[in-house]
Parts: sequence; structure tokens; C-alpha cells
Amino acid sequence: EANGELQHILSRTCFNGVDHTQRSNKLASHLVLSKVEADIASGGPTSLLLHEELFKNAKWEIKAEYFPTQKTIPQTTSSYAKCTTWEKTMGDAGWGGYLAQLYADSPNKNVYIAYRPEQNDIMLSLLHEAISLLPDTLRWQVTFNTYFVNLPAGMSCSWRCCPVDSD
Repeated sequence: EANGELQHILSRTCFNGVDHTQRSNKLASHLVLSKVEADIASGGPTSLLLHEELFKNAKWEIKAEYFPTQKTIPQTTSSYAKCTTWEKTMGDAGWGGYLAQLYADSPNKNVYIAYRPEQNDIMLSLLHEAISLLPDTLRWQVTFNTYFVNLPAGMSCSWRCCPVDSD
């Protein structure tokens, strides 16, 4: 909450080359949404994260830029559908429904999803399929991280996607 109003924060961090010492650089984009803006995207947070034009990516050239207008939040919806990414990846579409049901039954329970590094690119799609199965009223309540490492004090994260063999 900020000034008594519920805000939603979507963040995307990606690799952005190396600096002159050969250390890796990261680029972070953040999108802060009011409840009204979140209601426009009733498909949930993953539906917006899948709109790549809302976030800078590794191809962005870091330089001074002027953004004359605020980004428009696209209207998104999600309908209940078979979890085809879960089926293709895990052999059973029901895992997406299982994840959604775990959240609906126990929203404060943390779930860890271990994945191989080569699966990194599909984690957001997996979470999107599961969130799409939740009622509209729950979609913006799910907290998640597609590359969970640690959690800052005072923050919560319900669905934690972790590379296999990570701490």
C-alpha cells in the first residue's frame, strides 16, 4: 500500500552484457499499477509480463531517453483453459490446476518449483496458465518469482521458481 491505496509492482530483471571488468550487468524494469490499472488487466500479472513491450529487455541500448507519455496498460483477460505448457513440459496438464488449487486453498503457503536452467524461458508461461485458472479476484493476489534467489525483509512470495541445485 502507498498513501492508503493498493499498488501492484511488476518487475523484470534480465542479463544486459558485461562491463569493462567483465562483470555481468543486469537491467531491471519496474511497472507500478494502481488497482484500477490492475482491474484493466484482469488476466493477472503474468498476462502483463507476457507483453514484452511493457518492459525493457537485454536488447535495450542503455542511454538517456525521454519518454513523453506514460505506457498504456493493455486490457487482458484469461479464461480457463487446458494448461498445454504444463502438459508439454511435465507430461500432465493437471499440474497447473494443482498449483492454482494449492493457492486457492492456502494462499499463505509457499510453493517451490524446481526447474532445469534450459527451462527458464517457459516458467512465466507455466505460472500464467496456473494463474489463469484462478478466479479474477485471486489473480492479482498471487506473488511469484520466476528466478527465486532470496526474499527481502517484509516481502512475500507464494510461488518460487528455483533452478535445480540452487540454495
